Amino acid sequence: MIREVKFYQCEDGHPSDDEIKAALDIVRDQPFIIELRWFHKYSGWYRTLICKDDTLDSVKERLPRIYGM
Repeated sequence: MIREVKFYQCEDGHPSDDEIKAALDIVRDQPFIIELRWFHKYSGWYRTLICKDDTLDSVKERLPRIYGM
């Protein structure tokens, strides 16, 4: 099965809890996946996929804890 992916970008680098919660609210009853993107200075672009079955904790576990230079 193929699912649509919608892209959202965080404005201020590493995604905050509020931004992750907003993405979870959007995807909760939808048939698509959200790709949340953000840019970290000197390190580049990062992304994570958010599905309707995810929780705040499961998304936060997939986020990088350290950014390289």
